[in-house]
Amino acid sequence: MQPLLNIIAVSAFFGKILPAGLMPANFRRALPTGDRPAVLMLALVALALALLVSPKSLSDIPAYNRGDVAAQDYKAPRDFTVENSAATKAAKNRAASSVLPVYDFDEAHAETTVAGVNHAFSEMYDVAVLPEIRAKLHEERMAEYRQALAEYEAKYKEYRRGIRAFQERNPSDDTKSLAPVAPAAPRKPPDPDRVDAVLLGMKPDFEKRLGFEVSDGAYSVLVRERFDPAIAERIGQIVTTIMDGGVVGNPEDLLAEADRGIILRTLPGGSEEKEIALKRFYGPDQAKMAVRKKGDPILRNLNYALMNAILEISQGLVSRPNMSPNRAETEKRRRLVMDEVPPVLVQVKAGEMLIREGERVGPEHLVKLKALASGSGQTRAMTRSLGIGMLVLAFLLSFYFVNFRQREGSPRRKTKDLFLICLILVSFFLIAKVFLSLSYAIVHPETGLPLPSPTLYSAPMAAAAMVACVFLGLRCAMPLAGILSFSVAALFGHAFETWAFFLTSGILAAFWVSACRERNVFIKAGLRIGIVNIWLVFGLYLAKGAVFGPAFFYDTTAAFLGGLLSGILTAGIVPLIELFFSYTTDIKLLELANLDRPIMKRLMMEAPGSYHHSLIVGSMVEAAASQIGANPLLAKVGAYYHDIGKIKKPLYFIENQMDGKNRHDKLAPNLSSLILVAHVKDGVELAEEHGLGTVIRDMIAQHHGTSLIQYFYDKAMFLAQQKGEEQVTEDEFRYPGPKPQTKEAGLVMLADVVEAASRTLDNPTPSRVQGLVQRLINKIFSDGQLNECELTLKDLNEIARTFNKILAGIHHHRIEYADQGVKTNGKGKKTGAGADNKPSKDAQDSDKETTRPNTGALKRLGVS
Repeated sequence: MQPLLNIIAVSAFFGKILPAGLMPANFRRALPTGDRPAVLMLALVALALALLVSPKSLSDIPAYNRGDVAAQDYKAPRDFTVENSAATKAAKNRAASSVLPVYDFDEAHAETTVAGVNHAFSEMYDVAVLPEIRAKLHEERMAEYRQALAEYEAKYKEYRRGIRAFQERNPSDDTKSLAPVAPAAPRKPPDPDRVDAVLLGMKPDFEKRLGFEVSDGAYSVLVRERFDPAIAERIGQIVTTIMDGGVVGNPEDLLAEADRGIILRTLPGGSEEKEIALKRFYGPDQAKMAVRKKGDPILRNLNYALMNAILEISQGLVSRPNMSPNRAETEKRRRLVMDEVPPVLVQVKAGEMLIREGERVGPEHLVKLKALASGSGQTRAMTRSLGIGMLVLAFLLSFYFVNFRQREGSPRRKTKDLFLICLILVSFFLIAKVFLSLSYAIVHPETGLPLPSPTLYSAPMAAAAMVACVFLGLRCAMPLAGILSFSVAALFGHAFETWAFFLTSGILAAFWVSACRERNVFIKAGLRIGIVNIWLVFGLYLAKGAVFGPAFFYDTTAAFLGGLLSGILTAGIVPLIELFFSYTTDIKLLELANLDRPIMKRLMMEAPGSYHHSLIVGSMVEAAASQIGANPLLAKVGAYYHDIGKIKKPLYFIENQMDGKNRHDKLAPNLSSLILVAHVKDGVELAEEHGLGTVIRDMIAQHHGTSLIQYFYDKAMFLAQQKGEEQVTEDEFRYPGPKPQTKEAGLVMLADVVEAASRTLDNPTPSRVQGLVQRLINKIFSDGQLNECELTLKDLNEIARTFNKILAGIHHHRIEYADQGVKTNGKGKKTGAGADNKPSKDAQDSDKETTRPNTGALKRLGVS
């Protein structure tokens, strides 16, 4: 650990001297002093990554022909452009997709429909009111009838012959169902003077003119009304109103263009305009529904039967669209737009691999090589390295100022975390560099050419995000995955594929270990990442249009192994970082939460009262931490170990005095105070001895802060007054600190005092418990013990409410049985002469009210 601290110290040292000597004055004013070591560290990391990515310069290119074999690897030393046919095609497709679909609106459709309705009604009306028309119609129908009758008689004779032959062949009655069917006789047209009958017989003719079937009920109403032209006029009004709004046959296709709109072309004139409000147009079903609404004012004075007949016919008429998509015109316009799209020129970036050694020169290679050869000069590799370094530095600084700078914790902890991030970035980039050097070891079984992609996919880059997430959380791990994937993409030269592959696997890997509580989670996450990697490789193959041959098998196998290797590597790295950087992960906390650890067994045997007190405090802080967004596991484990220092002198703490004798009765107050203070120092030493970690050790040191040991301070004041001696100072009776620095440490301080003091209540009713909790938290708050942790007033209210609930459950009342000889209080404690009424240690520390006014009290803390 010491070498790492030395590195951090050197970084901080340069951060102090560099601004005074080398940094410009404006830069020194803009950058706070506390940020300079971090910025320097990040700049060094960006420089290291840029130098590692630096490509070789491209030498002169010989004149290759198609089919030649490349004598060596060729990379682009500078930026240049060539036409990208695929991108040009994509641009044309985008341009075509921007063309709005064309819809034709037949403006004359409504007029034509209304004219047809008027004509149909007019013919039927003439038949109804003009006898000569009926007579003429009767003659035509009679001629048709006579012809049909002759045909019927011929068919009937044939039927009779058939039936006789059938009966001769089948004398049994069982086969009657198979006999020939008699033809239907034609109906004689009704007499012309029977108007209703004539009109009813003309129903098929009327339906043919309208173009759809009319129900018998509606037609009977029209017959009764003698097809009054006023009916046709009302139908025309309704149909015109609906048709003018536009009726489209497939409204779903139309509404699919709602975000963009359509081009509405009016026929026959040909005028057009862009239409965005597509919901105003009717589909066939919507048009039918609109008929009743639009028809109400027009049909208001008509009888119910006639109104329904008119609505039925109107609905049949408006269901025929007058607006339709013109796909031919739309396609024509799209082709015109596509022809106007210029070719897309692709920029070949410096460092891009143009062709590899041993690879046959193809058309794409020739285009790039010729374009490069026709250019002027070569760009040095340092230019590209500088650009990469600037980008990486920009990413790192953005990550630091937006995310990392706002992290909770001490400056030393932040520096350690930032150093870990830098170490992860550089280490895993070096691992990627090693894998790149091995990238030509795998060759294609048929062509013998190198296959670098399996080595790329097997690189365990996801482990970086997993390690960062375990120690720094998901908010740090995800940006780190993005920065590392960008750097590795620049290293391997496959920008998009590599970036997408490692970014996705890194983010998912971090997510899957974000709540790890067991070390086997890393292996499980590695297996999951392996499966995801296979999926990503499959997607990249599809995106590139690559052939699914042996190379695909190699790539998917390597991708799965890369995920598994990430899990294995993380499982090996995490314990080392825990050891050398003194981090305490949730996995470590779960191990420490095991009450079978030697130090906890020793606490249980040598200081059983303190052990039980610690367990209850652990339950209290765990519940409260869940309410305020702190780490419940860390708070609980810190509570378990906060009083292990009492093992050294257990009988000097009243919860461990089973014989009822208080050792402090025979000691001077200042000596008693020293014994109480010593348990914090002893606890810190035991924490280091048993490897509990820095976080737990700090919580032990902070769980009393600089609070006053009130009981012995008051006792010392009383004795000094009796003896007429000089008054004692509070500093002699305060814990040395430090004050709690985190929410979890503050929770342990509050729960420690509240739980101990709650045992002194003779009748612990919920209201008394609530008053005690409020008073003690007020006192700790007013004493300034919570000034250096992140607990807010809202948090204190939630903490008090949680403590009230838990303590009320612990100190619940029990029934007093008749045969109990000793009077007890609500907790079953003795209340007679044998009761131990001396205050506990923590009550001595904090429960006694001072004579000074409590000006900082928080009113009604924890009251629902």
